[in-house]
Amino acid sequence: MLVLLALIGTVSLANASTPTQDFCARHSASTNCPETPWILAARKTLCESSPEAVSTPEVILFYFDGADYFSPREAKDSLHAVNLSGNEMAEPLRNGVNAWIHFWLPAFATKSKINWDTKVEFHYHSGDGFEPFHGEKDGLQCFSSVSQDLLDLQSILPNFVKPKIALVGHSNGGASAIGIASAANYAVDLVLLIDPVPLAPSFIEEKISDQEFEFWENGIPGNVSRVADIYQQTDMGSLAGIIAIRGSEIPGAANLRNLVMMPDPITDHRKDHVRMLIYPDTVDFVSDELVKLIGK
Repeated sequence: MLVLLALIGTVSLANASTPTQDFCARHSASTNCPETPWILAARKTLCESSPEAVSTPEVILFYFDGADYFSPREAKDSLHAVNLSGNEMAEPLRNGVNAWIHFWLPAFATKSKINWDTKVEFHYHSGDGFEPFHGEKDGLQCFSSVSQDLLDLQSILPNFVKPKIALVGHSNGGASAIGIASAANYAVDLVLLIDPVPLAPSFIEEKISDQEFEFWENGIPGNVSRVADIYQQTDMGSLAGIIAIRGSEIPGAANLRNLVMMPDPITDHRKDHVRMLIYPDTVDFVSDELVKLIGK
């Protein structure tokens, strides 16, 4: 963890800077994004004149799941997700969380000696749509709240070292990650996309087969340091077994992979959009990007 000592003598409310006042005022109001332990500690130190060490995670990672894949119970129990938003599905373990628990993180563990739980704060949100970002509304609110907290702390604490920020998404969740990165008033270290699709449930019938829409038509925004995108163009029916869902290529991505999958013995190519989450090439792609972000 990054330990940041905040001396009340230098940031006391008697001579409070505007960022300190803003930070304290904002967190006195209700929020749809529950405060995580490091934010609570910062608030106690800076707003209640109760000095203590303030620590932040080294990486704050937001994962946006695909529509209808949301598994908050499993995300909380197995991935220690700190913020959850979306609609609980009938199945306790769905595709995206299954990939994290049983494939992506085990692969990361074989490539890195880093203790994931001590380094990474994991936020988990549904990819259910809302315009214009095609992502869960609370996810945008939480990201905005966290990034504003970090901006304030950078202004208040002279030795503050900001955590790395990652936005990761599959399917509609990839659209969420892209939309939020575009709207962010904060540096994003990594946008990691797994078969991102430019559609939301509200207009899925109109856009499901429309591949003309392009993400980031005017280029990747300057606040995003790295984009990694793995996508497929072979799916033949992931929606109801008859309608293809195929991901989008992100021009200019630092790591870009058009995944060509072998047919499944049972489903052939009818479920490639979902099946690719645990396909060996995807597991390597995701875990390699996590290692680049977090370290060995």
